[in-house]
Amino acid sequence: MKTASLALLVLSLSFSAVALANPCAPVVDEIIGLRGVRIELCQINGPNHPDCLAQEAYEFDFVRSVIQQCPSTRYECQRAPHAYVAAWSQRHDICQSAGSSSDPACVSAQAIEDNRFYPFAVCLLNDW
Repeated sequence: MKTASLALLVLSLSFSAVALANPCAPVVDEIIGLRGVRIELCQINGPNHPDCLAQEAYEFDFVRSVIQQCPSTRYECQRAPHAYVAAWSQRHDICQSAGSSSDPACVSAQAIEDNRFYPFAVCLLNDW
């Protein structure tokens, strides 16, 4: 999971340069921050801990509001938010069932979520 955190930091730094070009772009940094906090809390406390679950709920609500407030207008980006939300939900369910963020199934689900996040973030940055 530390690799995911490092990748998020690199992604955040690269996104900062384009943030001014698109009004929805600044939320990418916020989502990256929320994801980072959630990943850390869930690794430390476990995926079923109230702190992890509260952060997940906050992050999920924030992402859903971003999707509603910044609707995709480009065809190639219309699927990205749905794919990310689906992967996010699957990761949540798998990790809760596993009971541990270090369980191989949870680690794999987090990697899939990460892979779905990047296209979603790029689309947000590029004005959908």
